[in-house]
Amino acid sequence: MIFDKIFGKKDEKKHERPIHVNELDQFIAERTDTLNTRVEEETSRPLGLIENSFSNIEGIIEDLRSKELEEEVVKRLENITITSQKKFCQSMDKSLEKRTALTSIATYPALEEYIETTRSVLQSMDKIRATHGRYLGIAFESSMKELGKEIKVVADALGLLSNIAADINDEWTSLRELRELHDEYRSLDEDALQERIASLDEEARKIANELSIVKEHIEQYKQSDKHKTYLELRRRASEAEAEVDELNNRIYGYIAPLKRDLKKLKKAADNEKCRMTSDVYHKIEETLETPMKSLAGESEGLAETKRMVEQLRDALMDGTLQEKDAKRQKTLEECSAIINGALDDIVRSYVDALARFEKLNEQVGNYSLHELEELRHKKGQLESQRQRIEERIKREKHAKSSSQERKQVLQSELQDILNHIDPNASLDF
Repeated sequence: MIFDKIFGKKDEKKHERPIHVNELDQFIAERTDTLNTRVEEETSRPLGLIENSFSNIEGIIEDLRSKELEEEVVKRLENITITSQKKFCQSMDKSLEKRTALTSIATYPALEEYIETTRSVLQSMDKIRATHGRYLGIAFESSMKELGKEIKVVADALGLLSNIAADINDEWTSLRELRELHDEYRSLDEDALQERIASLDEEARKIANELSIVKEHIEQYKQSDKHKTYLELRRRASEAEAEVDELNNRIYGYIAPLKRDLKKLKKAADNEKCRMTSDVYHKIEETLETPMKSLAGESEGLAETKRMVEQLRDALMDGTLQEKDAKRQKTLEECSAIINGALDDIVRSYVDALARFEKLNEQVGNYSLHELEELRHKKGQLESQRQRIEERIKREKHAKSSSQERKQVLQSELQDILNHIDPNASLDF
């Protein structure tokens, strides 16, 4: 076209860059350095976010460790909260000890290891928050919310690191495969092949023996009285938790239908349309904000709650609160049930079940599964090693039976992988 001639459009030809097979080591090293440089540059910001949040988390835990209850909690819950507070902080300390603080990540393997370690710490923290920290929000709401926000920052930044790793992983994997195939290509010698097969067979035998021992240790651990006791405590803690949840739902079934009218009663008091004591007003506020805490924090008999409900009943009866007849009658029946003690035994059972659950949960938390986790981790490593060795033996034996044919196959595979990394590169053999 005339415009192409005027503006000098270049021919869209592929400019091949020849690389001799003996130069592959240098090519791999250069590309590896390039990827590691990307890792260091691209991970800087999310790494900084993670490290800053972990530093904040350590500060929150240290502050929580010595923090006193913000308001008086009944004796039956006070010991539970204090015990949970101590155990929560100790467990979080142990979880944080698993990680090493970094100022930078210089290589892709280091990035993978950092992601794995950080993910493990986050999973451990989630477990601790769900067990020892489950009820700490009752007394230390602001600290637990602040902790949750910092953990979310870590999780989000970890997602960014995972995306960076995923973006780099393809070329990194290709470079590793290129290196392995290149090593194989250089070593396609009959004697060297036989020597490598014998060495791999011996290595596979050692791994199989070690794996057998680890499996035996795992079974011995699982059959131990200590582990059986742990499983039984975990089962009982789960049952106690289910009982707490069931009682919680039953209690809420009484309180929830009254919340709308309690809000109206509070508004009437704010507008000076009805008179009530400060204790009743405070009880209404507490019930609307944290009904379970409000009920569980009372002494035997729920006297404060009953006075609040009596005030609500009187307001409905004298017309201070206006409701349709059917709704008014239903609410009055619910008020009468609470006043006559319908909640007394349920709340008492709830407090007892909560105390039992916390005690069992603490006992479960006192059991360390570190030994079993280490054995399972070792088992997984050995199984992966065995699989890799078996694959290498298979390749070596195939290469031995047809080394020349294998060389031709390797030449094709090396070229394919090299082009996957650099489409313009061509291998000279």
